[in-house]
Amino acid sequence: MMDLFEQLLAGGEAAVKRLVDERFQENVQLEFKSKTKRENGELTKEDRENLGKMVSAFANSSGGVLIWGIIARKNEDGIDCASELAPIEELEKFRGAVERAVSQVVMPRHEAIEIAVVPADQKSGYLLLRVQRSERRPHRCEVGDKQYFKRIGDSTVAMEHYDIEDSFKRFNVPFLDVEISISDAGTSGGPDGTIRRAALNLSLSNPSAVSARYPYLVLKKVKHANPLLYSQLNNPFRGGADDIVHPTLSLKVIELVRQIRVKNVDGKHVIRKGTLEPTIIAYTCGCLNSRPREARIEITEAEFCPALNIDVQEEQNG
Repeated sequence: MMDLFEQLLAGGEAAVKRLVDERFQENVQLEFKSKTKRENGELTKEDRENLGKMVSAFANSSGGVLIWGIIARKNEDGIDCASELAPIEELEKFRGAVERAVSQVVMPRHEAIEIAVVPADQKSGYLLLRVQRSERRPHRCEVGDKQYFKRIGDSTVAMEHYDIEDSFKRFNVPFLDVEISISDAGTSGGPDGTIRRAALNLSLSNPSAVSARYPYLVLKKVKHANPLLYSQLNNPFRGGADDIVHPTLSLKVIELVRQIRVKNVDGKHVIRKGTLEPTIIAYTCGCLNSRPREARIEITEAEFCPALNIDVQEEQNG
């Protein structure tokens, strides 16, 4: 089910519509939600409760994808299916509200959550959340009655006392995440065709309380839309016995290089706003005893330019 997240991002609104056309069923790793007051991007009390319950349930179970903007109704077998599109207006505002709320709706905080949007038009569309199974479970929903939730079939239910007790007794395992830093890797070219190189340094960080042994990072995809740009991938990192990431520390493992063509204007390097396509990195990481974690990082113009001291110029009308 984790692949569905990538399929929807790649297929756009047409892929979302197919879920309704095919009456796609909810299951243990998939949930459809329609936003209350979908004409605006505010996160209502009911939206916040739904967010907390679903993050708790997916994190405490086997992970899953939440698609916000689809109305689900039961079929003849009593299973909730995608039945009607309900795109959210002020989509970017709603996305920002959800991004701020995910760090507050469960305890302990769950880091392995990805949020993305599928536009329907310039302002409306659908919100996707991919929640990985947590190695720090159980996570309690901090909204409403403050309960622990889990997934059973296509339903979200409160955990029984014995479920919670068993989860707390579970053997602690490490959890690895990927951090990216951008640095200047040099300049080449002439006055009218200057090339800036951005080094993308990928590190494995350990936010857990257990040391991570035999860490690894495998890049599944590195995407650039502009053919003038390139990236140089090292071999996938597969750590050995001496590669240990201790709690709160990180280990640099892979470096990518991206070229950015700039103009020289009054002694400064300049690009026109909106011309630098984002770098997208899809990866799998993990370590000994941990579940593999699949995730996706998008690095935008707003992150590249300050790191390289490149000015962004508004497009001139006329």
